[in-house]
Amino acid sequence: MPLAYKSREEARKYLTEVEQKYLDKLFCVNGKKNPLIYNANPIAHHGNFTKDRTNAVKAYIEKYALEFDIESPSGEIYHSKNAAQFARDHSLDPGNLASVIQGRRSIHKGWKLPGSTPKFGIKYRFKSPSGEIFEGHNISQLCRDKGLTKVRMSKVGRGKQAKHRGWTKA
Repeated sequence: MPLAYKSREEARKYLTEVEQKYLDKLFCVNGKKNPLIYNANPIAHHGNFTKDRTNAVKAYIEKYALEFDIESPSGEIYHSKNAAQFARDHSLDPGNLASVIQGRRSIHKGWKLPGSTPKFGIKYRFKSPSGEIFEGHNISQLCRDKGLTKVRMSKVGRGKQAKHRGWTKA
């Protein structure tokens, strides 16, 4: 990696996404690029770029990261501040873990918010051709077990279709 760069675009090739966002925030004033700072060569200095970059990312995470608690599939509760690092340490997808932490998703690979009860789909209630009533939350599993088409059964459940292979909404 060269110690000096001819342009900001050349320097950005060596930065991660988080570091790029940090530098964009650092060199912007009121949401607009400051031409005096932004067009200057930010990394034409004495070779401490890697150390400076690492410290800048750590400072950014320390300043903006939110603390969170999360429950593992085994029931153990973890407390952390850096969700991306936590996801890497536990072989989880960072985006899906963030969705769980923010409440947009109820569960990811068994990890959930402490004390929450994950929802698995919409509740259904169907009547089979033999007259038996089936209730649950997982239409996909019912369709696999009974040899039905998921799309058609979803339509029956929503009332868009009267019946599918003799199955009706109960």
